[in-house]
Amino acid sequence: MIHFDDRNAGKVEKAINRAVTAFAIIVFPLSLLATIAVISQTDIFQPGPRMEPNPPKLSAQNWTPPILENALTNDGDTQPTPSPDARQAGVARLRTPGASSGTTALPTPTVTPTATPPGAPFAIFDDALASGWSNHSWGASVNFADTNPVYSGLHTIRYTATSGWAGLDLHAANAIDSANYRQLRFAMQATQAGQQFAVYLRDASGTTLTKVPLENYGGTPPTGTWKIYTIPLSDLGASNVTLGDVVFHEWSGKAQPPIYIDSIQLTNDPITAAPTPTSVPPTPTPTQTPPPTPTPTPTATATPTVVPTPTPEPSGSLTIYDDAFAGGWDTAQSWDATIDPNNTHSVYAGSKSISYTANSGWAGLQLWNVTGIDTSRFRALRFALHATQSSEPFAIYLRTSDYVNLTHPIPLSQFGGYPNSKGWTVYTIPLSALNASNVTLGGITIHDWSDSAQPAIYVDSIELLP
Repeated sequence: MIHFDDRNAGKVEKAINRAVTAFAIIVFPLSLLATIAVISQTDIFQPGPRMEPNPPKLSAQNWTPPILENALTNDGDTQPTPSPDARQAGVARLRTPGASSGTTALPTPTVTPTATPPGAPFAIFDDALASGWSNHSWGASVNFADTNPVYSGLHTIRYTATSGWAGLDLHAANAIDSANYRQLRFAMQATQAGQQFAVYLRDASGTTLTKVPLENYGGTPPTGTWKIYTIPLSDLGASNVTLGDVVFHEWSGKAQPPIYIDSIQLTNDPITAAPTPTSVPPTPTPTQTPPPTPTPTPTATATPTVVPTPTPEPSGSLTIYDDAFAGGWDTAQSWDATIDPNNTHSVYAGSKSISYTANSGWAGLQLWNVTGIDTSRFRALRFALHATQSSEPFAIYLRTSDYVNLTHPIPLSQFGGYPNSKGWTVYTIPLSALNASNVTLGGITIHDWSDSAQPAIYVDSIELLP
């Protein structure tokens, strides 16, 4: 017969409580909290201190029993306390789902950096000028909404050079970083075979970069069909600069019929082939001699029995201007300039000189002889220049009597430097350097080479030297 007295009642009660609690934990793990709550409310038992759950809060998804397992093996009368190591391990398992908890861990997503796509083309003109771009052309008539012919879309640019060295100048209000691009691409169609044009860019400060003739990139534009020009920015001197302008430049020194330009873009297309080397403009140095002019072989005739005494050729220099123009010379074919051949303000020799003010970029003082001059007995062109502002950039070229340019404009910097404001500079330029030996000379052009208006310069004592 078992006797229960007050002294053993507490121990028995605690033993029964532990047995029932362990049974509930083992049999009903998913309803543990509910079971403990029911047992603790039974009148039969007087439970000891209640166990407080350790956060995070238990749930059926993340519960594991390491802390409660320690309680089952503790026979003491006080509330069981798990060891720090056990508590830390339990918390770790509660917070980190894994195989032991029956929950499949979700993989950590891998973030792959988005690849930088190649730079998309930037359309300067595509049916209309891009936003922020405007027309800064000179010496030309320009229509940005012509409809025939069109390379793509609805509109094309009709560009008519109404004077020599005219320019279709497309200006960007917000400069563009050329580091994002490799090439300039556009379509062009001519209305007359052999129309000569060049293209160049300016940086954001207005500095003119390298000029390249289009004939060096597959020829002059054709008539009746479109030609695509793709010119590396490196050829244009425009790699890794801030671009401000794209200029299509008349390159023959005279007015031209219309040409059409469409689909003007900066592209990031790779350069697949080395382009034809170019120079701007292709200028011979003073030491270069052009190929000799072929001499036609005369038809064989009987040798004359009497050889006449040849008429002596005239000797000495030929004056073109000395206080006034020599007979047959004038400046009527100059353009975009104010010219006074009777200036007395600054004179090199005599009492007068020519005052020449470039009113716009690429203006020209053209001295023209209506009958033409045979240059076969001359070796050099000599003249004097005095600027009103140091280092004013000017170039020179000669033309035949039938208006053929003998060279592209050659900067005077190649012949001793640009004129200065401190005194007169005398230039003596070999005709061979100007490709003008043994030709019929029609024109001498002193050409503004800055693409902007210039203050006056003075020209005097112009002559051809034997």
